[in-house]
Amino acid sequence: QDKITEFEYKLEEGLNLIDTDIKKENNGFTEVKIELPFTLFEQNKTYTFGIKCKDQNQEWSDWKTQQDFGIPGFKVIFMGLLLNQNTQTDTTNMGTVIRTEVSGPIKIYIREFDPNVMGERIQGMDIKRMYDIRVEGLQQGAEQTIEFEIPEKINKWWKYNPKEGVSLFQNVSFSPGSTPNSTIVTIKLKDGRTPDDYDKKENGVIVDPSGAGYINVSGGGGGGGGGGGGGCFIATACFGNYNHPIVKILREFRDKFLVTNRIGRNFVRWYYSHSPKYAEIISNSPVLKGIVRILLIPFVIFAYLCIKDLILPLVLLISVLVVKKYFYKYGNTV
Repeated sequence: QDKITEFEYKLEEGLNLIDTDIKKENNGFTEVKIELPFTLFEQNKTYTFGIKCKDQNQEWSDWKTQQDFGIPGFKVIFMGLLLNQNTQTDTTNMGTVIRTEVSGPIKIYIREFDPNVMGERIQGMDIKRMYDIRVEGLQQGAEQTIEFEIPEKINKWWKYNPKEGVSLFQNVSFSPGSTPNSTIVTIKLKDGRTPDDYDKKENGVIVDPSGAGYINVSGGGGGGGGGGGGGCFIATACFGNYNHPIVKILREFRDKFLVTNRIGRNFVRWYYSHSPKYAEIISNSPVLKGIVRILLIPFVIFAYLCIKDLILPLVLLISVLVVKKYFYKYGNTV
């Protein structure tokens, strides 16, 4: 059987492309798992899912759809809460209260889901609750504010993107709730903005799997997210953009290598606890930004080599050069 080294999928609603992605694995895939946000799907519409694969001979298969797998086109029925204007309602039996204002064509669906479905990616992160959020009927590029009252101490809001992993969200504020152990969390989402909106399109719809957690930061308090984005606080503060290529490399290194083992998860937790205050200082100093950019260079190179599976070849190459130099220098005297 041919080894599958690359695959591409697409999700369509009629003639509209809803989502797509390409995944590569030089060693071949032993299992393919595709995760899509629940709130990517609009209520009562029929969707078609297709996939094609490439083998080690660089040959692509034809597109395979549900019909090829014996599965017909499917419909999604929302199980979440539909919020009406000035609604204040529990979303689940666990006591989360939602407050927001909507008018006209705007609809907001919210469904709580178990954080454990994200598996090892959240180990070492104290994520307590996750919510599927979908906002429909917005003007393109518009913002929507949603307020949660959560019956626990909360000081961080996490974003979940199945393609990019888990990251911290910055457009959020925290305040004491109506009971001693509750927290009011206010988030501002913008259509098409990263990382607010999964589809990154200004189309009047926000798709947002996200949720609440708590990190015990030295000095107490739960404030906002600090000076960076996606958990890469210091790098984002230096380069000024959550989507800067260097920040992306560090995020990918975190998701592929750090949060997959105990030592790495402990480091991530420590970093999330301490780096925001330093990132805020760096973001306000052009001189510090320049210095830290230079200091980050070896870490970025190392992370890139790890991501591209080039560490072992590089070590072997250096070893060969060292041995060659040794024999060139001392060979005649042996």
